[in-house]
Amino acid sequence: MRVEITEEIRKQLESEAERTGVGASKLMRGRRTDMPQGLTSSMMNGWKNGAIGSAKKAHLDWVLKAYAEWTQPAKPDIPKKIMLTDEHRAFIQSEAERTGLGAVAILRHATTNLPEGLNHQKVQRWISGQTKSAKKAHWDLVIRLYAMIET
Repeated sequence: MRVEITEEIRKQLESEAERTGVGASKLMRGRRTDMPQGLTSSMMNGWKNGAIGSAKKAHLDWVLKAYAEWTQPAKPDIPKKIMLTDEHRAFIQSEAERTGLGAVAILRHATTNLPEGLNHQKVQRWISGQTKSAKKAHWDLVIRLYAMIET
């Protein structure tokens, strides 16, 4: 059974593409096994731009449902970085001096496993001023560890 691609359907397809930021090819990507046979991105684009005036009902229904159910794939969390200023360096140096604990010793005070990528070499580079940035979560953890040490 075929259905007419009305101006209303065209606007709906355009609206869904704009809302999701997803065009025909991206909507179909990785879904070949659950799509109706014969549906192509060219057809979908033809419906939107008016070049194709009708569609198989199963094709149109699938596209509208796929748009309605579209969710953005989760983006990996990108760790926040901070730029280490002279004040940061002076502070961590004063904490190391105050506690008498260097990079290796301070990390031994962590009660849980260290976050991936945090090690004593990084902390030492912060103390020595050899590094200009740090992951904020790493910096915050080390500063908390220093703050827990009473002298």
